[in-house]
Amino acid sequence: MRLLVDENVRREVRDFLASFGSVKYVSRGASDTLVVRMAQVEHRILVTHDKDFINALAYPPEKYAGIVIVRIHPPNADIINGALSRLFAQYGEMELKGRIVILAADGFLINPPFEDTE
Repeated sequence: MRLLVDENVRREVRDFLASFGSVKYVSRGASDTLVVRMAQVEHRILVTHDKDFINALAYPPEKYAGIVIVRIHPPNADIINGALSRLFAQYGEMELKGRIVILAADGFLINPPFEDTE
């Protein structure tokens, strides 16, 4: 899995994400525009706490390898790591492509949702 980890993600979470594959870290002070451009060019799933990326009009999900927005407060590393682990156990890079994920301690919301095949 190819991940781009925003500057606002705790070090313990960044270190944990390295167990899922190739991780690149956003430099402190990078603009949202630069962050999403890096994610696009390098085909990386963005992991961030920045709720600005929820805006599908400003950041159309189909243009990205995936955007995971962590909405866990307080940002406890163990809780975040557990939630990320559950997400990535269920969905891989291909499934998350073109989707925005809102990650909570007790689950996640994926937009656009997966279609029922039944």
